[in-house]
Amino acid sequence: MKMSFYETLATIDFGVAMIAAIIALFVLNAISRKDEKNKSIKILMNFFIIIALAYLIWALAEGMYAYITYIYGHEVYPSLADPVYVLGYLLESGAFVYLLLKVKNKDWKRTALWLAMLVLILIPFQLWFITSFIFPYSEGSAYAKFFDLFYPIASSVFLLLAATLFLQFRQYKIKLPMLLLAVGAVFAFVGDMIFSYYSWLDIHTVYPIVSEIMYITDYSLGAAAMILFYLWLKRDNKTEKQKERGKNGKKDTGNRR
Repeated sequence: MKMSFYETLATIDFGVAMIAAIIALFVLNAISRKDEKNKSIKILMNFFIIIALAYLIWALAEGMYAYITYIYGHEVYPSLADPVYVLGYLLESGAFVYLLLKVKNKDWKRTALWLAMLVLILIPFQLWFITSFIFPYSEGSAYAKFFDLFYPIASSVFLLLAATLFLQFRQYKIKLPMLLLAVGAVFAFVGDMIFSYYSWLDIHTVYPIVSEIMYITDYSLGAAAMILFYLWLKRDNKTEKQKERGKNGKKDTGNRR
C-alpha cells in the first residue's frame, strides 16, 4: 500500500526524532571524556542522559504513530502512541527543570521579567483556547479528554521552560543551541495548537500536514542543537588536551634542565 503525503511526513517525524536521539548519544560520549569529578560535567551528563532518553521516547512515539496511521489509512486519536508522547514531554521538561535548578542564574531579575511577560500572554490564551474549544467540542471517553487537555497545557509549560532555559544561558557559550531548543518549542507549541484545534472540530483535511511540518521543524532544530552541543564539547575537549600537553611539556623541559 502506497503511503500518502501525510503518512510520509509522519515517517519523517520518526526519522528526524531518531537522528536527534543518536546525536544526543554522541554528545553524551563527548561529555564522558571529560573530568567526571567536575560538578558541571556531572550536571551536563545527567541533563543529556534525560534529553537522549526523551528523544528516543519521542522517536518511538512517532514510529508508533506513523505505523498506526499507515495501517488504518488515516489518523487515529487517541492511539497507543499518545501515552508515549506524554512520557516524552515529561522527560524533556524534567531535563529542563533539572538544569534550571542546578545552574545559578546571575541575571535572574531580567529572566523573571521576561518569563512573567510570557506567562501573562500564555495563560489568558490557553484559558480562552480551552474554554472555547475543549469544553464545547471535546467528546468521548475520559481517556480522550485527558489528552485533549494535556497537549495544549504541556506545550505551554514546555515553551515556558525552554524560554527560561535560553534566558538563563544567553550569556554562556551554549546560548545558540539553547536558542534552537527554545525556537523548536515554539514550533511544537504551534503544531500542538493546530492539532488540538482541528481535532476538537473533527476536521481531517490539511491540518495534519501543517502540524506534522511544525513537529518536523521542532525535531530538526533539536537535532541541530545537539550537533552544536557536540561541536562545542569537541572543541572544549581539544582545548583541554592542548593545555594538558603544554603543562606536560613545561614539566619535561624543567626536568632536562
